[in-house]
Amino acid sequence: MFTSSHIKGAEEGYNNHNKLQYFCKSSEAMSHFFLPLLILTYILFCTPLCAQVSHHESNSIIEPVVVHIISRVPGSLRFHCKSKDDDLGTHTSSNGQEFKWKFIPNIFRSTLFFCHFYWNSRQQIFDVYNKDIDLDCDNSKVSFDFQCYWEARPDGFYLSNDNQTWKERNNWA
Repeated sequence: MFTSSHIKGAEEGYNNHNKLQYFCKSSEAMSHFFLPLLILTYILFCTPLCAQVSHHESNSIIEPVVVHIISRVPGSLRFHCKSKDDDLGTHTSSNGQEFKWKFIPNIFRSTLFFCHFYWNSRQQIFDVYNKDIDLDCDNSKVSFDFQCYWEARPDGFYLSNDNQTWKERNNWA
């Protein structure tokens, strides 16, 4: 014979079973919600970042970049180049001389180097490397490296990725 305590225990067991079924169903619903949300988050945030990590589609590491400053002005060209983290100091080059440095861009593509140039009474300051200039320095079709060649000429500043084909980018101020 069943007593009221047996019936109460059976009801509690039934209620606990219903709670467990509800929890399992809600967990299943939550997993159906969070899994797509997790995948969407990955696609929106990780994929573009991972795509920007590498300069080359076939390579999984960031390639070094070499920036060259070449003087093609009569007399002396003086310049001071730096980034947020690195001060390369002030340099003086004669016509035909070159100054260069190598670095690895950061993973967020926010690396920026700028130079302040002085020639006679003229001066100019501009970015010699940033994420947009990086695209113009891509020489991967020829040699799988990133070279930013800057020539300072009497009529302005020219950029090349192969030290042969030049585009005017800045004038003297």
